[in-house]
Amino acid sequence: MGLVLLPGTKVQFPFSEKQIPVSHLVITYWMASIRLIKPSLMDLSIYKDLGLKYDYKNVLTEEHTIIDGSNLPLGVDTKLEAGKFYSQARLKFFFYCERTTDTQAFMCLVESYQHGQIVQASFSVPLPEVNPYYIEVTNADEIQRLRRMYERYKSDSQQ
Repeated sequence: MGLVLLPGTKVQFPFSEKQIPVSHLVITYWMASIRLIKPSLMDLSIYKDLGLKYDYKNVLTEEHTIIDGSNLPLGVDTKLEAGKFYSQARLKFFFYCERTTDTQAFMCLVESYQHGQIVQASFSVPLPEVNPYYIEVTNADEIQRLRRMYERYKSDSQQ
Protein backbone atom coordinates (compact mmCIF):
# COMPACT_ATOMS: atom_id res chain seq x y z
CA MET A 1 0.00 0.00 0.00
CA GLY A 2 1.42 3.43 -0.89
CA LEU A 3 0.50 6.89 0.37
CA VAL A 4 1.38 10.22 -1.26
CA LEU A 5 2.51 12.64 1.45
CA LEU A 6 2.14 16.42 1.59
CA PRO A 7 5.01 18.45 0.09
CA GLY A 8 7.83 19.04 2.56
CA THR A 9 7.04 16.00 4.75
CA LYS A 10 10.03 14.58 6.61
CA VAL A 11 10.57 11.32 8.48
CA GLN A 12 12.68 10.81 11.59
CA PHE A 13 13.52 7.32 12.79
CA PRO A 14 13.53 6.61 16.55
CA PHE A 15 17.23 5.70 16.50
CA SER A 16 18.37 8.86 14.69
CA GLU A 17 18.15 12.64 15.00
CA LYS A 18 18.38 13.09 11.22
CA GLN A 19 15.23 14.09 9.32
CA ILE A 20 14.83 12.77 5.78
CA PRO A 21 12.51 14.43 3.20
CA VAL A 22 9.92 11.99 1.82
CA SER A 23 7.22 12.21 -0.82
CA HIS A 24 5.68 8.72 -0.60
CA LEU A 25 5.15 6.14 2.12
CA VAL A 26 4.99 2.49 1.14
CA ILE A 27 3.85 0.07 3.83
CA THR A 28 4.94 -3.54 3.48
CA TYR A 29 4.04 -6.28 5.92
CA TRP A 30 4.13 -10.05 6.18
CA MET A 31 0.92 -11.97 6.68
CA ALA A 32 0.87 -15.40 8.32
CA SER A 33 -2.44 -16.25 6.67
CA ILE A 34 -4.39 -14.86 3.78
CA ARG A 35 -7.82 -15.09 2.22
CA LEU A 36 -8.63 -13.81 -1.22
CA ILE A 37 -11.43 -11.33 -1.69
CA LYS A 38 -12.87 -9.80 -4.81
CA PRO A 39 -10.38 -7.08 -5.86
CA SER A 40 -11.61 -3.50 -5.92
CA LEU A 41 -10.03 -0.66 -7.85
CA MET A 42 -11.38 1.96 -5.45
CA ASP A 43 -11.25 2.16 -1.68
CA LEU A 44 -14.93 2.79 -1.03
CA SER A 45 -14.26 3.92 2.55
CA ILE A 46 -12.57 7.03 1.13
CA TYR A 47 -14.64 7.64 -2.00
CA LYS A 48 -18.15 6.92 -0.72
CA ASP A 49 -19.03 10.65 -0.66
CA LEU A 50 -17.55 11.40 -4.08
CA GLY A 51 -19.86 13.86 -5.80
CA LEU A 52 -21.35 15.14 -2.51
CA LYS A 53 -23.29 18.34 -3.13
CA TYR A 54 -24.90 20.91 -0.82
CA ASP A 55 -28.14 22.74 -1.52
CA TYR A 56 -28.06 26.23 -0.01
CA LYS A 57 -31.44 27.94 0.11
CA ASN A 58 -32.02 31.68 0.51
CA VAL A 59 -35.12 31.65 2.73
CA LEU A 60 -36.05 35.22 1.72
CA THR A 61 -36.01 34.65 -2.04
CA GLU A 62 -36.48 30.84 -2.13
CA GLU A 63 -33.45 30.71 -4.44
CA HIS A 64 -31.43 27.46 -4.34
CA THR A 65 -27.70 27.22 -5.02
CA ILE A 66 -26.09 23.82 -5.49
CA ILE A 67 -22.44 23.70 -4.36
CA ASP A 68 -20.00 20.87 -5.07
CA GLY A 69 -18.71 19.74 -1.65
CA SER A 70 -15.25 18.92 -2.99
CA ASN A 71 -14.71 22.59 -3.91
CA LEU A 72 -15.46 24.09 -0.51
CA PRO A 73 -12.40 25.97 0.83
CA LEU A 74 -11.83 24.39 4.25
CA GLY A 75 -9.09 25.11 6.76
CA VAL A 76 -8.18 28.47 5.20
CA ASP A 77 -7.42 30.15 8.55
CA THR A 78 -6.26 27.04 10.44
CA LYS A 79 -3.09 27.30 12.52
CA LEU A 80 -1.87 23.91 13.77
CA GLU A 81 -1.50 23.91 17.57
CA ALA A 82 -0.13 21.25 19.91
CA GLY A 83 -2.78 19.30 21.81
CA LYS A 84 -5.55 19.72 19.22
CA PHE A 85 -7.23 17.31 16.83
CA TYR A 86 -7.66 18.05 13.12
CA SER A 87 -9.33 16.44 10.14
CA GLN A 88 -8.96 16.29 6.40
CA ALA A 89 -12.66 15.99 5.65
CA ARG A 90 -12.40 14.90 2.02
CA LEU A 91 -10.27 11.90 2.97
CA LYS A 92 -11.97 11.30 6.33
CA PHE A 93 -8.57 11.34 8.07
CA PHE A 94 -8.16 12.54 11.68
CA PHE A 95 -4.92 13.83 13.18
CA TYR A 96 -3.49 14.92 16.54
CA CYS A 97 -0.88 17.68 16.70
CA GLU A 98 1.67 16.54 19.28
CA ARG A 99 3.94 19.59 19.16
CA THR A 100 5.07 22.41 16.91
CA THR A 101 8.15 24.50 16.22
CA ASP A 102 8.39 27.63 14.08
CA THR A 103 8.92 25.51 10.98
CA GLN A 104 7.14 22.19 11.52
CA ALA A 105 4.32 20.35 13.25
CA PHE A 106 4.73 16.85 14.66
CA MET A 107 1.51 15.02 13.87
CA CYS A 108 -0.11 11.67 14.48
CA LEU A 109 -2.54 10.18 11.97
CA VAL A 110 -5.05 8.91 14.52
CA GLU A 111 -7.77 7.55 12.26
CA SER A 112 -7.82 6.66 8.60
CA TYR A 113 -9.09 3.60 6.84
CA GLN A 114 -7.56 2.04 3.75
CA HIS A 115 -9.59 -0.80 2.25
CA GLY A 116 -11.37 -1.28 5.57
CA GLN A 117 -8.18 -1.43 7.67
CA ILE A 118 -7.13 1.29 10.11
CA VAL A 119 -3.87 3.07 9.27
CA GLN A 120 -2.07 5.15 11.93
CA ALA A 121 1.30 6.92 11.76
CA SER A 122 3.47 9.66 13.26
CA PHE A 123 5.16 12.24 11.02
CA SER A 124 6.13 15.90 10.71
CA VAL A 125 4.89 18.49 8.24
CA PRO A 126 6.24 21.94 7.27
CA LEU A 127 4.64 25.08 8.72
CA PRO A 128 2.89 27.23 7.70
CA GLU A 129 2.45 25.66 4.24
CA VAL A 130 0.21 22.79 5.36
CA ASN A 131 -2.16 24.75 7.64
CA PRO A 132 -4.93 25.07 5.00
CA TYR A 133 -5.03 21.28 4.59
CA TYR A 134 -6.34 20.77 8.14
CA ILE A 135 -9.61 21.64 9.90
CA GLU A 136 -9.75 21.74 13.70
CA VAL A 137 -12.12 19.24 15.33
CA THR A 138 -14.27 21.09 17.87
CA ASN A 139 -17.03 18.60 18.69
CA ALA A 140 -16.44 17.40 22.30
CA ASP A 141 -17.73 13.86 21.65
CA GLU A 142 -15.53 13.53 18.56
CA ILE A 143 -12.49 14.83 20.47
CA GLN A 144 -13.11 12.31 23.26
CA ARG A 145 -13.39 9.46 20.72
CA LEU A 146 -10.22 10.54 18.92
CA ARG A 147 -8.33 10.99 22.22
CA ARG A 148 -9.07 7.33 23.10
CA MET A 149 -7.81 6.23 19.68
CA TYR A 150 -4.68 8.39 20.03
CA GLU A 151 -3.89 7.03 23.53
CA ARG A 152 -4.37 3.44 22.32
CA TYR A 153 -2.08 4.09 19.33
CA LYS A 154 0.64 5.62 21.53
CA SER A 155 0.48 2.80 24.08
CA ASP A 156 0.61 0.16 21.29
CA SER A 157 3.55 1.88 19.57
CA GLN A 158 5.60 1.91 22.79
CA GLN A 159 5.37 -1.88 23.18
